[in-house]
Amino acid sequence: MTFCNANKPKAQLSGNNLVLSLPDAMTPVVWMIDTKTSGSFFVRIEEDANGLFILQKIEGTGKEIKIEDIAYYKNKYSATQAMNKIGRVLDSADRQPSAKGKIFATVLITTIFLVLLALAGLYALGKGWINPGQPLTAPQNTAQQSAPPPVIGNTPDAVGVPLSADEYMNQNNSGALPF
Repeated sequence: MTFCNANKPKAQLSGNNLVLSLPDAMTPVVWMIDTKTSGSFFVRIEEDANGLFILQKIEGTGKEIKIEDIAYYKNKYSATQAMNKIGRVLDSADRQPSAKGKIFATVLITTIFLVLLALAGLYALGKGWINPGQPLTAPQNTAQQSAPPPVIGNTPDAVGVPLSADEYMNQNNSGALPF
């Protein structure tokens, strides 16, 4: 809880517990209820014979009803503020997705993504962009495939044929080194 103004009521859910801090009540109180085990309940403001406003929790089913006084207030506005805080906290808790809901959403999104990926693959197959009978390889350079085979022999034009130093020097007829 943040305590910007220490005289205002505050409410927060901590796990399954609803925790109320009511410093503006006649007797300041911190009140807590376990929302999982308590069952259904509601909160109301009741005015007593002395003109005090009582913030009450009412719970029960059928014939048995339990009324619990939470706090006493001198004016109705302060009691209403406290009751509204409780309502806002419980309302926002209902809107938060549970852990099961988050897991379900993740599985659903992943499934949709995989189905779309499979549909894109089927579309590419239908368009002929992918040939399933041919392995995926990098394109080959066609210029290398059409080059003439190397000439075998001891001619100066022979490429890739090993020569001894004497043969090389005799081919040049000068006998001198090239540098």
